[in-house]
Amino acid sequence: MAKKLLKLTTLLSVVLIVFLLTGCPKPEVYYTLNVSNDGSGSGIVTQNPEPEEKGYLKGTTVTLTADPDAGSEFVRWLVGEVEETGNPLEITMDSDKTVTAVFDLIPPEEYTLTINTTGDGTVTADPEPVEGKYQEGTEVELTAAPAAGWEFVNWLVGEAEETDNPLEITMDSDKTVTAVFDLIDLPEIILEWTSGDLMVLGAPCTAPEDGLGFQYLVGEQRLN
Repeated sequence: MAKKLLKLTTLLSVVLIVFLLTGCPKPEVYYTLNVSNDGSGSGIVTQNPEPEEKGYLKGTTVTLTADPDAGSEFVRWLVGEVEETGNPLEITMDSDKTVTAVFDLIPPEEYTLTINTTGDGTVTADPEPVEGKYQEGTEVELTAAPAAGWEFVNWLVGEAEETDNPLEITMDSDKTVTAVFDLIDLPEIILEWTSGDLMVLGAPCTAPEDGLGFQYLVGEQRLN
C-alpha cells in the first residue's frame, strides 16, 4: 500500500512540475490592420495574406502592395505617423496598426510652341501659353494677319505645309510653326510722256531709244 501511495505521489509531483513549467495554455492574440488611401490621386492596396475574421494573429508578417490608377502615382506610406516609401511594404503585426497609402495625380506633360513669321504679318494664339508652356493635349488656334500690302501664303508646321487660316494644332510635343507672308503683286502703270507737263508717281520708267520722253513698262510690254 505504501508503495502504491509513493508511486501516486510521485506521479502527481511530476504532473505538478510539468504544469508549473508550462503553465496554462495562453489565448491567441489577434490585431487589427486598417488600410486607407489619401492624396490627390487614387489607387488600390492589396494585403497578403488577407486577414482572418478576428484580424491578424500576433507576429504575422503582412505584405502591402500599392497599385496606382492610370494618371496617378504612389508617393509613400504612413504607418501611424511614420513615413515609408518601399513598395511593397512588409509590416509585422505586433499591435493594432493603421496604414495609409498616399497617391497623387501625375502632372501633365508641358510643351513649348515656337511661332515664327516670314514676311510682314502677325500671328495670334488662342489660348495663350502659361509661362511659355501648354499642357499636353491643349488645342491651340493660330490666326495669321498679314500687314498692309502683304498676303498670307501658308504655315510651316515643322516641315509640313498647311494652308488653313486659322489653323488648329494639338500640343502633343514641342512644336515650331512659321507663318509665311508674301507681298501682294500690284500692276505696274504704263505711261508715256513726250511733251507738256505730266507728273508720274510710283511707276518704273526707262529712257526711250530716241532719247525723247519716258517709257513706262508692265512686264514685258512697252507702250510708246
